[in-house]
Order: sequence, then C-alpha cells, then structure tokens
Amino acid sequence: MTIIPKLDLNDHSRLRHHRDRNIGFPTNQYIQPAPMLFNRDGLNMFMGDIYKGSSAFLILGGPSFGELLKEETEFNGKFVSNRELLNMPGFITMATNNAPRSFRTTLQCSVDDPQNFIKSIWFDPKMTKFVPFDHAEKHIFDNEKWEQTDTVVGECPNVHFYRRNEHFQPDQFLTEGTFNWGEHSDALDALGNKGGRSVMLVAIKLLYYLGIRKVFLLGCDFKMDSGSKYHFEQSRSVGSQKGNNATYEILKTRFESLLPFFEKADFKVFNCNLNSGLKVFPMIPFDEALKFATSGMPIIETERTEGLYDRKANQNKKVKVTPLGPISDVKTFTQSVIDMNKKEFTEEDKIVSKKELDRLRRVLDDMKHAKDTYKMMPDAKPENVEQLETAIINARKNFRDYEIVKNKVWGILKP
Repeated sequence: MTIIPKLDLNDHSRLRHHRDRNIGFPTNQYIQPAPMLFNRDGLNMFMGDIYKGSSAFLILGGPSFGELLKEETEFNGKFVSNRELLNMPGFITMATNNAPRSFRTTLQCSVDDPQNFIKSIWFDPKMTKFVPFDHAEKHIFDNEKWEQTDTVVGECPNVHFYRRNEHFQPDQFLTEGTFNWGEHSDALDALGNKGGRSVMLVAIKLLYYLGIRKVFLLGCDFKMDSGSKYHFEQSRSVGSQKGNNATYEILKTRFESLLPFFEKADFKVFNCNLNSGLKVFPMIPFDEALKFATSGMPIIETERTEGLYDRKANQNKKVKVTPLGPISDVKTFTQSVIDMNKKEFTEEDKIVSKKELDRLRRVLDDMKHAKDTYKMMPDAKPENVEQLETAIINARKNFRDYEIVKNKVWGILKP
C-alpha cells in the first residue's frame, strides 16, 4: 500500500513561492539568476535571453488582426500575404489566449483556466506554452467533443510554468522574480488602480525575459463593443464588454508608468494598429515593422552554399568578374526637404522620408556589393579598395542619419 504523507501547506507554499505569493520582489544582480520558469516538477528551466536582441510580434485578441490576415503587404518588391509574412524567419511570434486559432505562433501565453483554450494549443509540440504554475494539474477541455479530457496541462508537450504576482509595481516590473498580471479586485496597485488583470502584462514581461528587445503589437484594439470583440469566435456579454473596456483604461495608465523603465532597459514596444485605443506606444505600420524585425536576417533565397566547404582550396583561384567602373566620391545623401520643425507631419512627409531612406539603403547595398566584387579581381588595387571602404562608411552614416529623420517623421522617435 502506498503511504501518502500529509501535506504541510505552509511549507509547500513557501517552497513554491519564496516570499508572499501575491507580491513580487526585485531580484539581485549576482551571476546566478532567479528561477523564473519551471517544468511540472518545479525544476528550474532557464530560458533567459534565448532570443537575445531579437524582435517579436505579439498577437492579441483584437479583431483588427483578423482583417490584417486577409491583406497583402509589399515586401522586397512584391506583394505577399500577411499570413505568409508572419511565418518568415528573423523574428518570434507570440499569441495570447486563443489567438492561435487564427494564426499558429512560435509561443503562446495564458493566465486563465486552461479549459478556456482550444485543445490544439496544448497538444501542439511546436508551440512553446507559458502557463501559471497552479494550472499544471488542471485538465484540458476537448472543444470538439465538448467534454473534459483525462489529460492535464503538465502532461502536454513544450509547456513551461511561471509564478504570478498580483501587485503591480512599475519600478520592478521587468526585474522582479515573478510575473505580474495586474491587481486583485479588492486591492490598490502602486498607481491607485483596482483589478485590471491581463495576460498582456505577463506576455510583455515574458518577451523581455526571453531576450526580445523590440515588440510589435498586433490585434491591439483596446476597445470592445457588441460588433467588435475578437478575431476568433467568442461571445461576450454586455457586462463583460464593460469589464474589458475598464481593464483597457487601467492598462493605459500602467503602460504609461512603465515607459521610463522600458526606455532605461532599451526595451521598445510599438503598436501596429494605427486605429488602436492604446496610444502610449509609438505607432508603426505593419510593413515598416516587418522591415525592423527582419533587418538583421539574411535573404535565404540568395544565400550561397556552393564552395563553403572549399573556401581555403579555392581562395587562390582566379575569379572572373565584371571590371569595376570608375570609382568616384558620390554624394549619397540628399538633404530632406521636410521641415523638421513642424509640430505634426503629413502623410506626404512620411512617403517622402520612406522613399529617401529606401534609396539610401540601396546606395549602401550597391557600394558593399561593388567592393566585394572588386576585391575578387586579380588586379584589384589596395588604394581603390580603401577608397570604396571610405565611401561605404560615408553611405552607412548617411543612411543612419536619415533613418533618425524618418523615424521622427513617422513618430517612432520623439522630434
């Protein structure tokens, strides 16, 4: 007979949650990190900075994301469906709650009871799930047969657990050892708000912990009524709609209080829904967000594999290339015709700044290609290579300088 020892709830609570469960506390700055994510058995699953310096699209529940998926966007000279673009390499996608019903993401985050979410999320091994620790032994609901399953969350593949706290403190939000999801309905947070729990808070903190430093919000509508709820099927009562809208107002104040701490940590959040009710974060069109998110990613279709294993053997072989034309000190920077002293910029200003930045990017790419091609010529002269390198440095500086101009025009940077 198996003897089951009596559980001391006080010891159990202290073991699992260190200090008081409902209040977060800042972690120290020593090399050993605070445990943040766990497996079913409570063992530390260290995932800090696994996506170091990367970008992510955070997909929320607003219906605007459903409309975005129906559209195409011009990317690299051709129009591509937005669904296909979001599957490109170079960035991470995270969904909250049931958002994977519309689009299958890399990551998924939830805070509510696991029976509220579709079964395919739990059983998909390709999707990394982040779930509150106290949901580990809760059962999955079969939304096809409409009955509870025998499977619990902890038995599902690729699930990681985190500890929540319920006292919002902006100064330690990014650094505390647990994940804040708002405030208890009977208590006041550091800003004087009650309640306002949201998976969005946990998702943003998770992305920061995983190393993401640029987050682009999709489906961030921040307004709900009877005709506009989610981009997947889910009804909401009038009372629930009012509750959601009240939470949005609280979240606005919380994000405003977090901005200085985000800036200090060089953690940037952008909103891709230009009609969103959340105006705290800079607005950026989806096509521009894609360029930011993929800026460091090579173009796979043009990558060369031939010769990678034989570089040393072939390095002395003569290469036939087209001779380089006359090298001249080309003026690559056209001063902006936009008046930067304006209080507000027009749509025409945005178009002009975007076209000029694209041109400067092409000039820089062409110069890089010219230098690489010239260096492969048997009679390449060092002085010409040096001249090309100087021109590239100037072109890069011009591009970076004008990128600041363009970002100010688009409202990504403050004027």
